[in-house]
Amino acid sequence: MAVIAFVDDTESLFISVDNDNTTDLIAQAEKVINVWREVLEITGEAMRPAKCSWTIMSYDDKKHSSHLISISKIPGDIFIPTEEGDLCSIERYSANVSRCYLGVEQRTVRKRGCTIPILTK
Repeated sequence: MAVIAFVDDTESLFISVDNDNTTDLIAQAEKVINVWREVLEITGEAMRPAKCSWTIMSYDDKKHSSHLISISKIPGDIFIPTEEGDLCSIERYSANVSRCYLGVEQRTVRKRGCTIPILTK
């Protein structure tokens, strides 16, 4: 199982070999993301929730193949405080959906026959 987070221009990967304990893995990711937020604040910056997103990937092993478990079956949220001090949930997305990071479209899970387009601007 893995949590992949893109947090204000920084990618983080959290891995657990215990597929049953998603709560602990999400809590660990939230703790580290909030440490990064504190580092930004110390240096005079602020984490912008609009520039943050995350996904969780967990597989169900069945007879010689693995299938990605839908995020709707894995509850959880990652929260960060806003500049005003309110808690804000970071956007969560499905690993099957392509996303655009720093101008490059990426997909967390590779589909058979699918390639990542290269931007040539």
